[in-house]
Formats: sequence, C-alpha cells, structure tokens
Amino acid sequence: MKKFLVLTFILMSIITAFLTVPANAAIKITPNRFEFTLKPNSTKNIINGSFSVQGGSNEIIRFRVYPENFNIAKDGSVITDTENAANDPFLQNIRFNPLEFTLTPGQPMRVRFTIPNIQELSDGEHRIALLMEDVKTREQALPTDNENVSASIVIKTRVGVPIYINKGKTIKSGSIEKFNVENTSDGYYYVCNIKSTGNSNIRITNGKGQISCGRKLISEFPVDGLVIQAGNTGNFKDNLPIKELLPNEEYKFKITFIYKDQNQKDRYLINEVRFKNQVKNEGRNWKKTL
Repeated sequence: MKKFLVLTFILMSIITAFLTVPANAAIKITPNRFEFTLKPNSTKNIINGSFSVQGGSNEIIRFRVYPENFNIAKDGSVITDTENAANDPFLQNIRFNPLEFTLTPGQPMRVRFTIPNIQELSDGEHRIALLMEDVKTREQALPTDNENVSASIVIKTRVGVPIYINKGKTIKSGSIEKFNVENTSDGYYYVCNIKSTGNSNIRITNGKGQISCGRKLISEFPVDGLVIQAGNTGNFKDNLPIKELLPNEEYKFKITFIYKDQNQKDRYLINEVRFKNQVKNEGRNWKKTL
C-alpha cells in the first residue's frame, strides 16, 4: 500500500504596524508617535517620554520591548532596518523600562524611555521605533483541498511607537517630481511622485483632487496622506472618478497637498494636468487601489 507523506507548512507571519493600521485592533497606544525638535542653539542633552499600552480584549499578552531602526518606503509603509544598527548612536543610547510586561484586559501599562547624549547626533532627522512583540506565537490551522496535506500559520503580533528627533538646522521641504494621468481599458488613474527635498520628513495631509471642465467643478475627492522620508520620494497612485465625465470631453485634473515646514507653517504643493476622456461612461465609479 502506498504511503502518503503528510506535509505541514508553517508560515511565519510577523505583523508590524506603527499605529497607522493597528496589527491588533484591541491594542491601544497613547500617544502613538513622538516627534521632538531641538533648535540649533539648544543645549538639551536628554529626552524623556512615556506612552500607555492598553488591551481591550479578553486575551492576556506578554510583550517584550526593544528598539529598532526603520525606513519609510515610497508607499508609506514601514521597513525595519537592522543593517545600520551598530553605527547608530540613537539606537545605542536609548534606554527604556520595562523590558517585558504582561498586558491584561482593562489594565494599562506605561512604558518609559530616555534618550541621552542628544548633542552627539548630527543635524537633521533621526528616527527609531520602540517595538512591542508578543513573546508567544499563535498557530492557526488553514483549510486545504488535500486530506494528506495540512497547513497552519504561525502569527506573531508586533506593534510599535515611532520616535523622531529633529536636531539643529532642519529643513522640511518637498516638490512634485511627476504628475500625470494615464488611461487603462476601463478608466483613468493618476500618478503623483513627491520628493522630500530637506533633511527631515514631511507629512502630507489634507490632500484633494479636483476635476473640472472649463470653470465648472465636476468632481472633488480627498487624497490620503503620506509620510515621506528625507531624501526619498513618496508615490501616490489612484483611480480617477469618471462617473460624471462625458466622452470625448477635455478636463483638467488639479491636485493639492499640504504639509508643515520646519516652522510649522503650511506649505502647499499644487499641480494640474489636462486629459481627454475617451472612456464611455457605463456607470463606473472610482475605487481605491493603494
């Protein structure tokens, strides 16, 4: 009789979120971000802070706390960086307490941190995250079509709090590098690339798109914000709402973004492009693609 090999797939899924899309909706962290600014003439050499972690479910979770560098990708997602850890004084100097804690339902836990030797940091932006990782993995069975094959996924939850320090002479500035409208077989989408041209990140907020024909506003819709790392480019891409557009008509698409500079003043990035609608209106509506 032929024997079948039972194959078990173990998939390790580490869910990381810097409180933009919570990895565990039951976990609440307050505040969920720190951003410290030290002006060029500042003699401050130590920074202190703390945040509260609270679980709202019936689950008891044991967390360990540790720091890690991170970078911000073009789509705004977070990528942890372990390659440069040994050469980063920010990462080496941070102290925090507790190192581990148990989160019980309804009982908040406070995590405190201290960052000494701030004057050793170079001018510009420095960033780090205090990560809290579940020390216990959870295994969940997955359905399969083959009775001789079993599958499961191992889940480890990780949430984090980003800490930014803007030291000395910092510049928060941005520019639109690319902006156009492109068509597909069933509609149009826009592409907008914004570069952070200073030595500190910019936070794009309150973005909006407007489609007009002549002086008549046809459509207006919000555009999601994005954090763009210093020296990097942030990519915006989304479908255009064409439901109200007439075939063979020329339209103007205008996009507006707002961010705050190093003096907390609003700065605007505005651009516009014209396009001719060559898609027949069949009641389509726009949808989020990113």
